[in-house]
Amino acid sequence: MKKERFFELVSQIDDDLLIRAGNVKLERKTRKKAWTAFGIMAACVCLIVGMVVTLLPALRDPTVNEENNIPDGKNDEWSGEDKIYSADDIADIFGGLTDGVETNNYTKVVVTDNNHLHIGSIDEDEYVSIYEKKPADLNSEEYKAFFDRIVPEFAESLGYDEKKFSLAHGSYSVVYSTGDWGFWSEQDGFEQKVCFSSFEKVTLDGETVKIDPEADDTGIISDLQNIKTKLFDIFDVTFEDAKVVRKCRSYGRYLYAVDVYFYNEDAHPLNYTQTIPVSDYISISFGFNRVYDKTNNQEVGIELNRTQISYLQSRGEYRVVEKEKKISLQDAENLLYKGYVFGNHTCHRCMESQEKISFEGYDFVDMEYVFKYDRYTDRWIGGIPFYAFYKKIKTTEYGKIIYAKTYVCAIEVTGYDEYFASQEKNHVDFGRQEDEWEYDFDADQSA
Repeated sequence: MKKERFFELVSQIDDDLLIRAGNVKLERKTRKKAWTAFGIMAACVCLIVGMVVTLLPALRDPTVNEENNIPDGKNDEWSGEDKIYSADDIADIFGGLTDGVETNNYTKVVVTDNNHLHIGSIDEDEYVSIYEKKPADLNSEEYKAFFDRIVPEFAESLGYDEKKFSLAHGSYSVVYSTGDWGFWSEQDGFEQKVCFSSFEKVTLDGETVKIDPEADDTGIISDLQNIKTKLFDIFDVTFEDAKVVRKCRSYGRYLYAVDVYFYNEDAHPLNYTQTIPVSDYISISFGFNRVYDKTNNQEVGIELNRTQISYLQSRGEYRVVEKEKKISLQDAENLLYKGYVFGNHTCHRCMESQEKISFEGYDFVDMEYVFKYDRYTDRWIGGIPFYAFYKKIKTTEYGKIIYAKTYVCAIEVTGYDEYFASQEKNHVDFGRQEDEWEYDFDADQSA
């Protein structure tokens, strides 16, 4: 404990407490003055000890929350002892250990413009949050109220008979579909939503829902201005922010999907780092088919083949369960260049077939949370922060930009050397096992 900090805390003791301690009157005036002085000193010492004990977490952690004396962002379930994460733990977040395979060196990201990467700024705070997503209890009454408020007007605006949609008693999901469209609603521990999807053009109160997929973000959002207003009225919400997410393939000229999200970015801190909002949102998704010139067998354009409108209310709670000290960008770069990186899990053969990419002189870096997949709930339930590095691989003949993207954990992690050494061994052993498993067709037939 720094003595300057100690005396700063002592100086915060309420003056009235010290005055009262100094004015203690002994019942027996015959006691010696020394005992009087001793009593005053004892009272002061008790007060100081009490303050130090109470504020000890503040002395240890500079992110203290003065209101409840725990580090900022930590809730009352925090035990006071932060977890020490190993490289095995981090790999498991990506699913790498689940199937006994290595984590990927990088994944490919294909965009038509650098701005479509949605690179965000890196928070300058010394500490970063570790998240856990706590589900809410299923509630049939809550869901029925949501369903009854949303579905009839939504169905009517789309031109469908609302009487076709009804909530079965005790059910938590409703699905109604025909050959060319589907309407469904559901609630689980993490969200409740209503969705409409069609393979034909969708009209809302007589107005066609459409965009120009080649337009920039401003143009696409402008195309949907009237539709957005109608949806706000139907769902009785207002969102201030919008985001356009494009999905491309590296082997073509055109997009295969454009998703537009209307949400409030400041509704949750994770909205600043994640591509898909974690708070309430309305999304309009457009899927496209490629169109070929059969004469030359060349891709010449795209056509709309699906439109989906969704309204989602978040029910689960993204809770900060601990705060960890963030490693510096320079430390992250050192790990990057050593190859201590993580990514989506894949097979060893795919690892070998990956083109080797050097991330020296990388193009972009930001911070992103990766959430662990829980196979039992079919949801992403927890979050660790990573530095996400992007390195340009090439520009395709159609002007698409392909980036390699890889992750370096943004917090202190133990066991890097041991983990990646074991991965190299697993890779060698896997190749040896492949040889042992080779099937001899001729020998089998002769037998």
